[in-house]
Amino acid sequence: PEVKWFRDDKELAPSFKVKMVKAKEVVTLTISGVTEKMSGVYKVVATNKVGTAEHSAPVTVRGMYV
Repeated sequence: PEVKWFRDDKELAPSFKVKMVKAKEVVTLTISGVTEKMSGVYKVVATNKVGTAEHSAPVTVRGMYV
């Protein structure tokens, strides 16, 4: 399937911080150097010839307290 990732309904694009990997039946989104501004509702949408499936989850990034 074609897989797209979104944060707050805006499509994410691969970059040096944002990695999207598809290995067989597993897709992974990895974001490095996250900040509190990157909190939001993350959604993955998978589409193929038989339809579309999606899942979303709220993600909260909090500052590190030492």
